[in-house]
Amino acid sequence: MEVVEPETTTGALEPEQHEADPEPRRVSRQDINRVLGVLFGVAGPALCLYVTGGMGRLFFGMRNLPACSMIAVGVAWMIVWLIRPPTRPWLAALGLGVFAVGTCFAGTIGLILLWFNMSGLAYGTGLLGLIPFGTALIYGRLTTDAWRIARVGESPRRWFAALLGAGMVIAVPVGIEGTSAFAIRVASDRLLVNDPASVERAARALEAVPWFDNDELVDRWKDESDRTKRLKLNQLFFYRTGMRIQDARPWLAH
Repeated sequence: MEVVEPETTTGALEPEQHEADPEPRRVSRQDINRVLGVLFGVAGPALCLYVTGGMGRLFFGMRNLPACSMIAVGVAWMIVWLIRPPTRPWLAALGLGVFAVGTCFAGTIGLILLWFNMSGLAYGTGLLGLIPFGTALIYGRLTTDAWRIARVGESPRRWFAALLGAGMVIAVPVGIEGTSAFAIRVASDRLLVNDPASVERAARALEAVPWFDNDELVDRWKDESDRTKRLKLNQLFFYRTGMRIQDARPWLAH
């Protein structure tokens, strides 16, 4: 008689197990900051500069480059912060100063452009004037985060670090503006010297400042009433660009 062994069921007696569904990942404050940073901290200002071209010069005059340098410093700090926020309080305090200045600067630019926004909104161009307010928003959020991490009230050194961060942002445009002003002052003094090489010597003074804007010469030429000084400024402009001011800026010739 054949004996049939019963089938063994190893898992029959074990309770049925179900894997728990993973909880959906919540959107964190850092995620929101990254989105706002890309939109209003990087892409938005880049779009404004690309579309408007000379808008910076229109509102800042000869201070366009210093203003852009301040924006660049703030954007660089923001990108580093969004990639990896610092955990050390003193480093966060530096960021606090940078972002506080950025918030004030972006908000001020937004208010300046508000009239442009209101007048051009019907044509779509005024929408660009809203971007600085978005930039001020992301900088304001980062300022709050930096304040929470830095805990500046616990140490006077952290207050000093915050002031150092703010001073660092301000020092870059001030340095650019100061060196340019000093260079044009030296060049102007050399132009007044009764010397055939005065123009060349003045040009060397300006060459020492790589970021010097030739439009400063145009503005001085336009405002100058003395014909001799106007001629010297025109010669200096020609020495640097290979063109006369009247040819480079034909609308000033009339």
